[in-house]
Amino acid sequence: MSDLSALFETARAHHNAGRLADAQAGYRRVLAAAPGNATVTHLLGVVCHQRGDSQQACTLIAQACERAPDNAEFARNFALV
Repeated sequence: MSDLSALFETARAHHNAGRLADAQAGYRRVLAAAPGNATVTHLLGVVCHQRGDSQQACTLIAQACERAPDNAEFARNFALV
């Protein structure tokens, strides 16, 4: 497993456990190394929404939708923020 994959998995584990600040930091580190990753952009947007930052959530999830326009989950979450 690459370092980036391990970092992503750690961020996902934090997210799943409700450690949102840790998840947010981890997703940001992954995006610093892989800025075009639609999945990580989407998940960071979800965390932002969960932490009450709807404006940032909307921006990030919109970016994820642009990168993966056929992803129904991204589109559904965009409609919710």
